[in-house]
Amino acid sequence: MSNSEALNFLRILINVRLNAELNGGETEFSEFVTDQSETSLGKFIQDQNLNTIEIIILLLALAPHLDPGFFQSVITPFLPNGGDFPEFGGVKGKNHRGIMPTGETVLYILAGSNQEKRIEYYKYFEEEHLFAKKSILYIEPPEYPEPVMSGRLIMDDEYVQLFTTGKIANPKLSPDFPARLITTQLNWSDLVLRDKTMAEIKEIETWLKYNDKLLDIWKLEGKIKPGYRVLFHGPSGTGKTLTACLLGKYTDRNVYRIDLSVVVSKYIG
Repeated sequence: MSNSEALNFLRILINVRLNAELNGGETEFSEFVTDQSETSLGKFIQDQNLNTIEIIILLLALAPHLDPGFFQSVITPFLPNGGDFPEFGGVKGKNHRGIMPTGETVLYILAGSNQEKRIEYYKYFEEEHLFAKKSILYIEPPEYPEPVMSGRLIMDDEYVQLFTTGKIANPKLSPDFPARLITTQLNWSDLVLRDKTMAEIKEIETWLKYNDKLLDIWKLEGKIKPGYRVLFHGPSGTGKTLTACLLGKYTDRNVYRIDLSVVVSKYIG
């Protein structure tokens, strides 16, 4: 499913809710049909096995990044005389002139004025949910004492990049990210280590390749350790940096070298 098809699905769904709440229409939502999509968004939905509610929340968070005027264009036909629509939620940003969805927007579209259903959907923003575990999206904490769900629905920048451009850009060296990307053109055959050490390195490589499958698909989370903390030590030139680079190269992960010269504090700098 392309991004335009996803927005069209979301537009139809919001129209159903608005028609039901404002005009007394039916509230039967159509199911989101997944296919063998080649888009990053479609692949993500399939890989994470998202249900229809999760897909709707994901699309609501993504919509302003795809079409700045999306929400305004959807609700305007239902407000021919203009005016506020507090039930729908949404806020304006400092630079963004369109409507940015809030938690209230999510609850209204999913449940309308049904209070029991609205409370039920809070679970999608709890720490145990996939959205929080993988830092995909969240409700921005509003200023005290405003309602919790009046906070903006925020999608993490990396996922915005993934769903819009198809890839995640590498972070640049800065005081906020004091590290440089390092790579290597060498291969495992170029690394000379003792057999025992190499076997241990290969264990790390295997874990990096299959840990998601073990934890998520095989449901072993909580039964085995979630990962490794590894310390490579030895004199200069023994292959510490090369080993890290090779692990990244063969498991499709970026490797960064921390640059302490960028870190400025009363202790360093």
